[in-house]
Amino acid sequence: MTDMSVIHLTDEARQIVGAAFEGDPACRDVIVLPGKWDESEGLIDLFITVPTGPAVHPTGAWMPQRQDVVELVRRVINARSRRWDHARLRPHALPEDWWTPVRNEYEFLRAGAEFASGWIDLLIGMSGWLNEHYDGHWTTSQTKEKFGGLRVYSDRGDERSEEIITAAEWLSEFLCEDCGAPGRLRKRGGWYRTVCDAHAQEGGFE
Repeated sequence: MTDMSVIHLTDEARQIVGAAFEGDPACRDVIVLPGKWDESEGLIDLFITVPTGPAVHPTGAWMPQRQDVVELVRRVINARSRRWDHARLRPHALPEDWWTPVRNEYEFLRAGAEFASGWIDLLIGMSGWLNEHYDGHWTTSQTKEKFGGLRVYSDRGDERSEEIITAAEWLSEFLCEDCGAPGRLRKRGGWYRTVCDAHAQEGGFE
């Protein structure tokens, strides 16, 4: 069971990284290899190789540092693996108050969650990374979905904290807001959401 779980989660990481760097010519040969399964820590040591430096978008749009994206993908997949159902090859269902344990764990997360629970692993990955740089002097004022992506409003701390938050906001457009699986930004009329193929069909998104 664990071997299949590692394969499935590695494939999810590969899809997310591939979509995130699709327009970056330097990342055409990204390598994503399985990590190892630790019974207490989940999937760790996921191997992803990309060139260093800022990602390059063909239209010139802003993109975060490639290594920041890779590190955040590793953290997201690790968070996802820690609530993994090996029999069904998907995360266990979340409780209704899924946001409360996350907010209780990280002092700076004072705002409520104005988005669907599929982004929980992204929030955990981002928050765990921020916690390594947290100086105790700032908090979030709002975490919400806007134009299909995550937005985290805060009186941010140092430059590194801001880079981590903006990388998480950017990566949210490749993770389904409903279930956390690989997804993309889609449109239905004037409404934008980032969803996977299954939830796009369910919600009528293009």
